[in-house]
Amino acid sequence: PSARRPRTVSSLTATQISCTATVTTGGSQTVTVTNSDTTQGQITTNILYMPTITAVSPLSIPLNQPQTFTITGTGFSTPCTVTIGGTSCSNVVLSGTTSLTCQATLASAGAKTVHLVLNANGRFVDASFTFAAAAAPAISTLSPRWLPATGGLIQIGGTDLLDPTSITVGGAACADPMVTATLIVCTAGAGTAGTDGVTVAVTTAGGTASTTALGFQGPAPTFDSMTPTVCPDASTAAPGQTVAVTITGTGFSTGSPCPTVTVGGQTCTLTTCPSA
Repeated sequence: PSARRPRTVSSLTATQISCTATVTTGGSQTVTVTNSDTTQGQITTNILYMPTITAVSPLSIPLNQPQTFTITGTGFSTPCTVTIGGTSCSNVVLSGTTSLTCQATLASAGAKTVHLVLNANGRFVDASFTFAAAAAPAISTLSPRWLPATGGLIQIGGTDLLDPTSITVGGAACADPMVTATLIVCTAGAGTAGTDGVTVAVTTAGGTASTTALGFQGPAPTFDSMTPTVCPDASTAAPGQTVAVTITGTGFSTGSPCPTVTVGGQTCTLTTCPSA
């Protein structure tokens, strides 16, 4: 109690006083007793607050992965020890007397006791909070299938995509993301022309989802020649007649899936295709 702050006396003898006081400031404080004849006696005492915990964040967490927790309350001091559900929360860093961060790996969800001990005086507080396992993200669609080598806009569809901590295409950040629980739209940077199997990854508190269903377009194919240029017997050719043709040029893709070819708008079936 601070000096000269009136208190309500609940018990009084010539040798003992019991009273109720509202503590407004911790640390060294003066206690004063003033008799009815105005004589006074004083003693200095040390007021120690009991710490309190009012909030823990986050409460939605990945299981079996290190997580940084922020604990807020009052009366924090260093050094202190923190456990969450009996698991040590290490690397404690205080921000004043009302907030701290620490790291812990929790193996299960549910109600857990957050236990904080002030090492200097042994005062402690317990508070219960319910933790939930963060849902793992999933990627189900990717559009477009092929991006220009210069990069461009990409749409990533799936579930539990909210609050991503990382969105990457080929290991590089996908810029300017717009995010909902089921769709991410962002701008991918340039890639290597003609590269397929590029990894697209989304990381949230629930984990990482990835797909390799993206490629960067190579140079457009060019044509040198096609043989034959006319049907073998133009006078007897009829609609629906099958003609074998050979096309020469550059930049034809040879991987899977194979390129598609049309002649006069009609599909030309490749005689050899690695994906067949």
